[in-house]
Amino acid sequence: MDFFCLAAGLVIEVDGAVHRSAEEAAADSKRDQVLAEMGLRTLRFKNEDVLTDLPRVVEKIGNLVRRLSS
Repeated sequence: MDFFCLAAGLVIEVDGAVHRSAEEAAADSKRDQVLAEMGLRTLRFKNEDVLTDLPRVVEKIGNLVRRLSS
């Protein structure tokens, strides 16, 4: 878990290349399911997206937080 906001029930993951393997993707999916069962929503971004288009990443997070809080 890279970032967590209790108030929004939101987990943000920033994934590097290691997460592209089938094994890591399966582990990520299982972790997301466990978090969902705890009432948390997971939002994933690639490292490249955070590094090259941070405004879009922040916009997506903001949009989701607004939807979750309404």
